[in-house]
Amino acid sequence: MIDKLFFRLYLLFKGKGYQHWRHYGRDYKVMAVGQQKVIDYRGLRLSVSTPDSFSVNEKKVIILCSGPSVKLLNTPIDQWGLPIIAMNGSHSLYQGQDRVLDYYVVSDIGFIRRQWQSFKRGLSVSKVVMLDHRALSEVLKIDPSALEGCEIVVFNQTKRPYGRPLTPSADSPSDKFYCEGGSVFSLNPELGYASSGTVAYLALQLVATMGFNDIRFLGLDLNGGDRFFSESVVEKSQLHNDYDGLIEPDFKLAAKICEQLNISLRNGSINSRLPNNVIQRYDGPLMLGLD
Repeated sequence: MIDKLFFRLYLLFKGKGYQHWRHYGRDYKVMAVGQQKVIDYRGLRLSVSTPDSFSVNEKKVIILCSGPSVKLLNTPIDQWGLPIIAMNGSHSLYQGQDRVLDYYVVSDIGFIRRQWQSFKRGLSVSKVVMLDHRALSEVLKIDPSALEGCEIVVFNQTKRPYGRPLTPSADSPSDKFYCEGGSVFSLNPELGYASSGTVAYLALQLVATMGFNDIRFLGLDLNGGDRFFSESVVEKSQLHNDYDGLIEPDFKLAAKICEQLNISLRNGSINSRLPNNVIQRYDGPLMLGLD
């Protein structure tokens, strides 16, 4: 009750553009300690990085999505020989115990709540976890100890930015923040990244910001809710509803901007719903061996 009253007073002072801040509450704070960004949650302090703070040596990266075409891959994931960014439950392709995955990105609050054990396993087999502020605040509410031993990268989403008012994307063009016809492609972690209708789009913006310029998707099928792994609670998919008006237009903008920036995009799902003239399709098993 006190928090609700506090938030109403806060909106009166700051304006409705900050309405999304209700997700964070008073316990979640972002601080600067010297050159380091720190998250303070009820006195617990976590040192975090941002996507633009990375300087990657390898320019190739694989974005591991959840589509059924992943089942066609024969080479074990720990033999791919390239950096891998997994998302949500796609870490399930690896059944070992080592930290084989280079990055693990999650922005779906529902996934964190309903698939907590899967989320924790994703943390345990990944070297770096990448969470937007809202997802990180949710993890801290549930069990901060889950993040022990994790290197954490935090970023903003355009639809719920921490420390910024919520403004229409088209009204805020800026450096490394591209808007066209309602779509957004961002390489600006401060303004935030567009979530589109799939976390794969979020992952694309993250790895491009980090400096990867040969980006290869596996499992980017986009044909429905089927996934290559089983779930304790089946997550509903909005792909059918979001594809025509959101996902395909967003990827078209991404492909256009990436071409201008000399960033190569390849789709390792030959049956992907995403047209070949947006991102060129390759046979997934063969794409793993491409130079």
